[in-house]
Amino acid sequence: MLTFETLSKIAREEKVSPSLTRLPEDFFGSVSSYISKKMQVNEGNDSWELENAKMVLSDIMKLRERKIILSALAFADTGVEPSHITPEEKSLFDQATSMIMQFRTVRKKVLEPGHEKKSIIAFLEDVPQFVGTDMNNYGPFGKGDIANLPEDITRLLIEKGAARPLEAKEHI
Repeated sequence: MLTFETLSKIAREEKVSPSLTRLPEDFFGSVSSYISKKMQVNEGNDSWELENAKMVLSDIMKLRERKIILSALAFADTGVEPSHITPEEKSLFDQATSMIMQFRTVRKKVLEPGHEKKSIIAFLEDVPQFVGTDMNNYGPFGKGDIANLPEDITRLLIEKGAARPLEAKEHI
């Protein structure tokens, strides 16, 4: 049974720990039930307790969000997942990690433009101008045009049926 004292104890532990602390089983469900019960009673002492519990819970959530974002940064470097992450928080962690990895890919292409692999393709249909994953503009291309583009872009164009790969001897 979740109580105000339990929430306060969790908040104190979360503040002093550099990593996520272990939460009670079904923490978010218990919090929801606790707040619902306090809202139903909503008199005198319970009203005060409800407002304080909401503030303490907000503190816990902000601390954990910050730690999850920092864990996503660390995961991008080390591949080590954080411990004590709840299923509800795992989604935030996964999305943050994905965004960090995507950003680092774009940053690497910007900082090291000459190291990117390219492929030569022939366009099978007209393709309007578009922004690539490296944030550069490409096109427009007409049917029959030949282009040397980054591999991730050529792969997508080929998968969509808008282009085909060219062998070296075809474009000489």
